[in-house]
Amino acid sequence: MASIQYIKGVRTRFRNILDLEIQKGDGLLNTEIDEEFDLDRMLNEVSKCFEKVKEYKEKVERQSEKLVESIDKKESEMIEEIIDEDLTLCEKAFDMCQNLQVFTKTLMQSKEKLEFKVDQKDYTHDLVEVQKNIQQLLEAQMRQQEKEKRKENEKMSSIKLPKIDMISFNGDKTRWTEFWDSFKNAVHNNKYISNVEKFNYLKGKLVGEAKSAITGLALTSDNYIMAVDILRKRFGNTQEIIDLHYSQLINIPIATSKVNSLRCLLDGVDQHIRSLEVLEENVNPGHSSIYSQIKVA
Repeated sequence: MASIQYIKGVRTRFRNILDLEIQKGDGLLNTEIDEEFDLDRMLNEVSKCFEKVKEYKEKVERQSEKLVESIDKKESEMIEEIIDEDLTLCEKAFDMCQNLQVFTKTLMQSKEKLEFKVDQKDYTHDLVEVQKNIQQLLEAQMRQQEKEKRKENEKMSSIKLPKIDMISFNGDKTRWTEFWDSFKNAVHNNKYISNVEKFNYLKGKLVGEAKSAITGLALTSDNYIMAVDILRKRFGNTQEIIDLHYSQLINIPIATSKVNSLRCLLDGVDQHIRSLEVLEENVNPGHSSIYSQIKVA
């Protein structure tokens, strides 16, 4: 596996290139168009910029995932900082791609109009109108995007994203219910967090067999849903969990007459009984035979 320094370096290079392409896109969108303007050249430049922004957006996302996976999970603040930085840049890239697509359509319409013009007297007037239409379209779109961002910022200002301080899950099926209830309430059901962010939080809390179960899934919105489904099927089968609790409860080591030994026995029994109650099992001493099988030496 590549070193963290190398992964950081590649991520920085990809981010710098993406930022430069976004700036280039801003320049293209604000280009003054006059009667001498070469629409074919502009279309070519816009197309190349669009492809570059799209390509390096995807590279930044992949490199961000690699870096998060390489960092010690204890460094949650660094992980959150990386996620926030890359999400912000990728959102700018996404907006730029949309703007360039709209601009391309407008330029194509302008080109078609100019190709069918035969009256040289109307040429200048039509070109000015095209420029006005482009400008009006861009201004309207920018106003709409700013309005949507303000609404989202207002929502986010009243919402604090959950810190990654929940319990981890290593594949022990008897701990699945506890882990999933905690994660679901803090992250999964939070409608203000994207699926990509949720996937990052989820990966940060998995270790051992649980982490291996979703290894290879790229950091995407659809893959988050797939990862949750895989974990539920493998570790969240209710009947299997119940059977494991009964098995471990019956096989608790026999206690001696010492206080510490008796306390360990009691704590172990209480842990499994509480878990079975959560799973809606009837663990009433008068109803269940499990108590008769718990021995004290």
